[in-house]
Amino acid sequence: VSRLVGTTVWLSWVLSAVSMLILPIDLARQPPHVQGVERLSCDSQPFSALSVAWSLLLWSTLALGFAMVELLREYELTGAFTWRRGVRRALRRKARYYLAIALTGGCLASGLYATGQL
Repeated sequence: VSRLVGTTVWLSWVLSAVSMLILPIDLARQPPHVQGVERLSCDSQPFSALSVAWSLLLWSTLALGFAMVELLREYELTGAFTWRRGVRRALRRKARYYLAIALTGGCLASGLYATGQL
């Protein structure tokens, strides 16, 4: 495994661990839900550094874990001699993979919708 892939995987693991540490703090700051009282919307909550940190951690971990690591893994598996050709092949392979998943999910969802189960 190359240094780039190892560093990216390590960074995504660290961000995942940090987000698990911040999650209880974020949950503790949420207003309690009382029966009969309408829950506060996100717009009425104060804009804080914790919410910004939580959003950044969430989206960067998602991007690294699901997109970047998979793309780098495919890049390593292509065996291309140039960087550009390897990235191009990896993008094509991942695009085909995600397109197949999206089509399968869309067919399943439309089938559930047509039968009235969705």
